[in-house]
Amino acid sequence: MNVNGSTTPRTFMYTVPGNGHLMLVGVNVVVMDTAVSPDNFGNRAELGNGVLVDMCDEQGVTQIDVTDGSPVVRNADWAAIDGGVLSRLPGATGELLAVRWTADPKIDVNLPGGWSFRMVVRDDLSSLALFRTFLKGRFVHNP
Repeated sequence: MNVNGSTTPRTFMYTVPGNGHLMLVGVNVVVMDTAVSPDNFGNRAELGNGVLVDMCDEQGVTQIDVTDGSPVVRNADWAAIDGGVLSRLPGATGELLAVRWTADPKIDVNLPGGWSFRMVVRDDLSSLALFRTFLKGRFVHNP
């Protein structure tokens, strides 16, 4: 997802197949750059527009705004979402920021068929060494 979304925002999403639902248990985000500090995005300055994260219905209408109206513009912003856990790891070619959001086991995060988990990149992130997102969950077929 290290793309240039400054002129035209770039949307990445996973859409749940219509024959079931996704029981989402967590989301992992990985950012790798030459260095990682809380006030930057990777090793870039704070982003001007940021990254939006939401869950939307079949029509693309936001149903759950994960970033609560405030886009992710700094590395530290990832932790603000549901108290995510940030890990900063040195690597051979730079530093890695690993973010883990884990759903509360008492609360089901169910995405029905046709719904999507969506991230919208609205800045130029093409210089990052790596920017990836992974969903953790279980797909359940409808009876």
